[in-house]
Amino acid sequence: MKEILAKWSIGPVAEIEPTPVGGSTFFVTTVDDDCFVLKERADLARVQRECALLPELAKAGVLVPISITTVDGDSYAVGSEGQTFQLYPRLPGKVVTGHYGGDAEKRAGAFGRAIGFLHERLRACDGLNGIRDMDLIGQIEGWAIPRIRAGKAAVDAEAIERIWRDVGGEFVSLHDGLPKQVIHRDAHPHRF
Repeated sequence: MKEILAKWSIGPVAEIEPTPVGGSTFFVTTVDDDCFVLKERADLARVQRECALLPELAKAGVLVPISITTVDGDSYAVGSEGQTFQLYPRLPGKVVTGHYGGDAEKRAGAFGRAIGFLHERLRACDGLNGIRDMDLIGQIEGWAIPRIRAGKAAVDAEAIERIWRDVGGEFVSLHDGLPKQVIHRDAHPHRF
């Protein structure tokens, strides 16, 4: 870990600890008490999209961590085994993991307001070329319905297919006329 962190000019590292949410994300604290988040990233195209999106969100007024450039001026570093890493400043706040404990309704409301704020700001962002279009119709017809048919979902497959047959044609014709915008889509309630 320290070998990869040497690719950034952050000074001597005092502590590296996994985040409470797990995965390949670590809190890094330097001897000067500067705090960072180190993430191992599997998808380089996603890294590049994020590097384009986060500065746009920052300009739109969203508090986001913009990846710190390496000593070579890159937005990510490559490890000895080819893995990709990004380093971010750690934002203020705390990681919440007890979603359903006391005050769950209050946290859900705060989370909803934060996601609403984010989506409002995403609508105002320019220069978001390369952001993936979800293709809702393709997802329903090419992924969801076949998955349901294959029995990989605990639902009444016949009822779902009947509903889609009843509304699908009308929905498809309306869908193309609806406004489109970037949405987060992979919200992590433990991070608000």
